[in-house]
Formats: sequence, C-alpha cells, structure tokens
Amino acid sequence: MDKNIEYLRIALGSSADAILGASVAIIVFILGYIINGLNSTVNSYLNRKKNRTQIKLLLNELYFALKNQSNLFEQYNDSLILGEPNYGRFKMTTVPSVSILFQIGYEKSFTAHFDGLETLSFGQRKRSRNKGFMHIWEALNYLDQFHNEGLKYFKELDARYWEIMNSFNNMFQRLINLSGGIIAIIDNQKDPDIKKYYEDVYSVFMSFLDQKDVKNPRIIKLHLLEPLTNLIVMHNASIAKIMLATAVNDLHLANASLTQDYKNLVDTLNASKGFADLSYRRYLHLSNNISSAYQIFYKVRPSNNLIENNTILSDIM
Repeated sequence: MDKNIEYLRIALGSSADAILGASVAIIVFILGYIINGLNSTVNSYLNRKKNRTQIKLLLNELYFALKNQSNLFEQYNDSLILGEPNYGRFKMTTVPSVSILFQIGYEKSFTAHFDGLETLSFGQRKRSRNKGFMHIWEALNYLDQFHNEGLKYFKELDARYWEIMNSFNNMFQRLINLSGGIIAIIDNQKDPDIKKYYEDVYSVFMSFLDQKDVKNPRIIKLHLLEPLTNLIVMHNASIAKIMLATAVNDLHLANASLTQDYKNLVDTLNASKGFADLSYRRYLHLSNNISSAYQIFYKVRPSNNLIENNTILSDIM
C-alpha cells in the first residue's frame, strides 16, 4: 500500500497525505455507489415481489368473478321463459379487483412481471408471458368499459318486457270481458252468416278456457289469438255486414293489440336471450384467458382458498 502511494506521489507530484486523502475519497465514493446500487436493486426487487403478490391475489379473484358471472348469465338465460313470474331475475357480479388493478397500473404490472432477473424468460415462454399479460389487460379494459353498461342494458330489457306484459294482461282481460256479451248477440241475431260467425267466436273462447294455463301468453296466442284471427279471415264476408258494430270493432282491436303485444314480448325475450348468451360466452372466454395467464405467471391454477369474500352479488330486480 505504501509503495502504491509512493508511486502515485512521484507520478502525480503530490504529497503522500494528499494522495491518501484522494484515494480514501475515491474508495468511499465507489463503495457508496455500490451500496446505493445494491440498495436500489433490492428495493426494486422487493417492490416487484410485493406487486406480483398483490396482483396474483387480485387476478385470482378476477378469475372466479368472471367464471361466476358467466354462470349467472347462463342461469339468467334459462329463466327467460315467456309468462313466468320470475322472468328476468338478473344478477350482476361486482368485481373490486378491477379498480384496484387499474390503480396499480399497466406500467407497474408490467414491471412486476417482466423486469428483473427473477422474471427473465426466452423463446416460447417469453411469447406466452407476453400473450398472457395482453389477455389480462384485455379483460380489465372490457370490464371497465362494458360491465356496468351490460347491467344497464339488461335492466332496460327487463323493464321493457314487464311494461309490455302489463299491457298484454290488461288487453287480455278486456278481450275476456268482451266475450261475456257474445251469448246475448247470438240470441238476438237473425242473419245466419253473422250468427254463425259469433257462434264460432264463442266456440273459440270456450275451447280456450278449457286450457290449463289460460294466462300463459303462449297459450293465449295458440288457443285464442290465432283462432280468432283465422275466424276473421274465414268470415270476412259476414264481418263486412256488421263492421260498424261496436262489439265487433272492440273484439278485433283487442285481438290485434294482443297479437302485437305478443310479438313485442317475443322480440324482447329473444333480445335478452341473445345478449345473455353472447355475454355468457364472452365472460367464459375472458375467465379462461385469465386462468391461462395466471398459470403462465404463477405456475399454479387459481384457487378458491385465496378469495376473501369481497365479491358482491346484487339482485337488480
């Protein structure tokens, strides 16, 4: 050491004390740089590990929430039966993990899974990790944009269904009330063609009332609306003679209104079933992608044991 200092003193033309002081300063600087670098590396590693642990828990919850929601869509679709009192009892899963993952952010999530020697990967595994990360954020962006909008759309469809159903039920009751006066019309009718028309109408009502579930829209359509419509066509000439009669006009208007309401009910039901089926397949696809990404990054499958019961079900009906 002394020889080195003596060599530097002669080479630099400085005193031994100056050379020693400069050497100590340089050594301290280098050691400080190394210590700071190590400290920064360790802190970065610990932050990445902490974020990975938190993201792992959140993705685990996200997987089961998506899986559960896809099942709820399937159950909802099965409940869409025309005339059923429990029609449209739709449930939506609230997923707090989505907002928390957005708070962590894309950049921190990427750093946690791709920076550092502990996340180093090559070839196919690197490509799989990139694809898995893309699937995670695809699911998050979809849920952020469309999850609550889907809830809103289902509520609108269900509200429309019940609005039409109320109109249908009211008009059905009006049609039944109109049938009560047919006997008196038949007894007082002298024109054989007109009388035959009313007798056939009365026969349709009696046949309909023999059905088991006369308030079911499908039964009403098949055994009342369609036969009445066929009678109107078949007795067209007779109806022309009595078209000005209030009873006939009311009967035909009620039949036409009910027929249109039934069509609207079916259209609304089909729209609900179509959207429910599309949503079921979409959420199932997202849940499978999250499960695949989870296994790629953490080498295990999502587990119910990690769920902390922070997924909320709310009945919107």
